[in-house]
Amino acid sequence: MAKNEVVAKPVQSTRPEEQIDRFVGLIGGFRALMAMIRDPEYRFPLRVKVAVVLSIVYLVTPIDVIPEAIFLFFGLADDLALLGATAYMVNTEVQAYIARQREMTSAAEDESPAAPLS
Repeated sequence: MAKNEVVAKPVQSTRPEEQIDRFVGLIGGFRALMAMIRDPEYRFPLRVKVAVVLSIVYLVTPIDVIPEAIFLFFGLADDLALLGATAYMVNTEVQAYIARQREMTSAAEDESPAAPLS
């Protein structure tokens, strides 16, 4: 093998356990999102509401920054970028909600009186 020769290394695929953990995390995040929507005490920040609505409007309208009809697959780049940015904003709020719920649960457990010893 020559000095300047590049050897390709095999791409390591994720283990099935990691894929299952990611899937379970995704389901947990979706459940938390549904809990957030149903929670009467929680209000989504206005910026997240606006981002979700504008993203949906942009994705369903035929007007596009990079039209798919002309640029084929590259035309999907702006749609995917917008979708990713919106998903990131929503995920940030979901994670903050989960953290808040855990804090409230642990605070409630700390305040509850200890069970009397028999």
